[in-house]
Amino acid sequence: MKYTEKEHAEGLFLMLEDEAPCSACPAIMIERKHNPNYPFETITDEDCVPVCYEFIDMKPDEPGRICPCDVLGREEAIKRTWLALEEKGYI
Repeated sequence: MKYTEKEHAEGLFLMLEDEAPCSACPAIMIERKHNPNYPFETITDEDCVPVCYEFIDMKPDEPGRICPCDVLGREEAIKRTWLALEEKGYI
């Protein structure tokens, strides 16, 4: 499955609205919204992690399949996400 920047931005908004923003991947948030009864996520780390890292301008050689919230810490990851959403014209 091809996971796009546009889908990622949609998922980021869903994630940021959540009570615990770093508790779920934006890709999973999208999947839950569009298919709430499906018991397993079909978007994999291989689909979304590269898009997520690129979205917030992290280098591909930084830790691979780990959420930026875990690498940067929640506050820094959210800060970079918000700035990227602004810079890319999503807000």
